[in-house]
Amino acid sequence: NSRKRFDEAYATYKHAMKVAADTCSQEIIMPCSNGGIPTPGKEYGKPYSYKQTDCIVRDSGCGFMCLDDIASDLGLWGDKGELSYRYPDYFGMGNSTRKRLDARLHSGNSRW
Repeated sequence: NSRKRFDEAYATYKHAMKVAADTCSQEIIMPCSNGGIPTPGKEYGKPYSYKQTDCIVRDSGCGFMCLDDIASDLGLWGDKGELSYRYPDYFGMGNSTRKRLDARLHSGNSRW
């Protein structure tokens, strides 16, 4: 039944979004401070360079590694296999990213 499949997928989505909001929003470093108030004289008016944040270059996405770990923990990848990060120079190395990367490197489950 299509409606049942949709309802199950939507419930999974809502649960994953709550876990992500509760976990990632508390630990990732975003490029703006104080609710988005820019800091004069910094890169693009922001208090952190992208390498100090947990974002991909130019704020293309933040908290990616936290979100990936949640998706793995919840079994959302299905049969897609192991994650790999192909362009590490484009990733910020904020506290959350460093902590999660360190855990992956020590577990032997990373292609980095």
